[in-house]
Amino acid sequence: RLRTNSRTSATCSITSRQVTTSNFSPDAAAALPHLRKRSGHLVSKHRLLGAQIAAYLENGLWLELARHANDAARALADRLVSGGAEVLHPVDANEVFVRLSDDAADAVRDCGVAFYPWAVDGPGAYRFVASWRTTEEEIQAIPV
Repeated sequence: RLRTNSRTSATCSITSRQVTTSNFSPDAAAALPHLRKRSGHLVSKHRLLGAQIAAYLENGLWLELARHANDAARALADRLVSGGAEVLHPVDANEVFVRLSDDAADAVRDCGVAFYPWAVDGPGAYRFVASWRTTEEEIQAIPV
């Protein structure tokens, strides 16, 4: 059972032979098999996914990439704190939750960093995500 985002509040169940929907038009339901095929979710495409997953798992590449993302998140948190941000949750993975002033958030956004408001933690709270390709240079370029 798949649930869409809260804006559409629609639910659909997809099996190999039927599509049942609620709050969807029949035209939208009829398009689902085409969309599944277009997005590459076919058994014939799984051999390509298998090759990517095998490379990812060989020699601990997945762990190396995860460590890099986690280390980048800690460096990002340190950089933001040096500029006056308040870390809202422990940085245990590749996400950083901080509270920033409006001016600080605007300055970080203006330098090209993508981040997300995080209303769960109240006004001025934001979520940053580091990845396997986040560089130290990118982190140091954030204005503090």
